[in-house]
Amino acid sequence: MYGLLRYRLADATNYYLIMAKTLKLLDGLCWFLSPIALIFFFLSFLLLVIYSQEHPNLVRRLEAEGYVAQGDISHIYDDGDLYVEFIDFEGKQRSEIIDMTYYSDAVKNDIVAGAQRRVRYLYYSGEGVVLEDHFDAVRNYKKPLDALWVMFITSWIVIVIRPDWLYFGFTDEISLLGDSFQPEAQNTPTA
Repeated sequence: MYGLLRYRLADATNYYLIMAKTLKLLDGLCWFLSPIALIFFFLSFLLLVIYSQEHPNLVRRLEAEGYVAQGDISHIYDDGDLYVEFIDFEGKQRSEIIDMTYYSDAVKNDIVAGAQRRVRYLYYSGEGVVLEDHFDAVRNYKKPLDALWVMFITSWIVIVIRPDWLYFGFTDEISLLGDSFQPEAQNTPTA
């Protein structure tokens, strides 16, 4: 009985030592990563703000300023994107590439080279050429921002654990003067 209790106490002590070393290692890692995490936190926040508005702005521009034309699909690339040629509203021949990330597999499989499709485009820009018949898929598309969210949350956790670099450059006056600093004695009346 005593041997079993001693064995379990030894296990608990070993577990405690392993956890203590692991936490010390994680603390050192967070201290090392804290300057980088501070940069990544601001960078990921900025990119999240920009990228979360990029696609909705494109859809608004396509709805407000977009033109519709009949296009010929000349080539389908290996990644599924389409090379389309069409005549714009001024009568000029244009060639653009349609990004197919917005569309379902059924739409992608339905398209063959040489087919004609209606496209919506922006006159002054090569970006934003989409299939008009499937514009709802473009409108409802949500750009995946998972990697940016992971970077944002991870850097925030590192900053919360080790905020040392947030106070870089902040010192109090006493530590600047060192040990030679002696506070002035208050003038108190003596009797």
